[in-house]
Amino acid sequence: MAIKALSKESNQLLPAEIKNEASWQKIGDFIENWQDSQSPIAEVEDMWLEFDYIADKQIINLPSFFFSVEHLDNKSDFGWWFDNTLAKLSERDLSVSREALQQCWEKIPLGVEPFQMGILLPRQQQLRLYLAFASYQQLLDYLSAIDWQGNIALWEHLLTQFAPLVTNFQLQIEIQDNLAEDIAIELH
Repeated sequence: MAIKALSKESNQLLPAEIKNEASWQKIGDFIENWQDSQSPIAEVEDMWLEFDYIADKQIINLPSFFFSVEHLDNKSDFGWWFDNTLAKLSERDLSVSREALQQCWEKIPLGVEPFQMGILLPRQQQLRLYLAFASYQQLLDYLSAIDWQGNIALWEHLLTQFAPLVTNFQLQIEIQDNLAEDIAIELH
């Protein structure tokens, strides 16, 4: 609920160095659109900001912005959704990233839940997608299907060890212009 305070009407509450940033204005526009019950993005159930501390620059004022996509499935109009969410939050042309993310989206198997998506504004505007898998094998098969270039055998060895203790495997993939080799897997 606190994020609703970032709408244009309450923008005066933010410090000048933040509210004058184009990225913050785009976040405010997204939230204004989200609050409109007639908007398709009104279906977003939650959103949040994540701040990175960049030690060599001593800054933390530009956030990553994430929102739920649980209401979507891989048959939804990905193009419309991308163009009206992530593309509008970005300062750069995301056409190459869009293609890479769409390929990942279209290969999401039945039964796998895409649950969050976002843009990492302080990190060259990378995109991040979160997926929930019921089994580690399904997750590994997905990594193969999207042609992930990392070491799947290493992940298989680790996940096999934890599989009896885990009911949900959550994958985070990042895309700059292409699928990044860096991923994160949460075990729940």
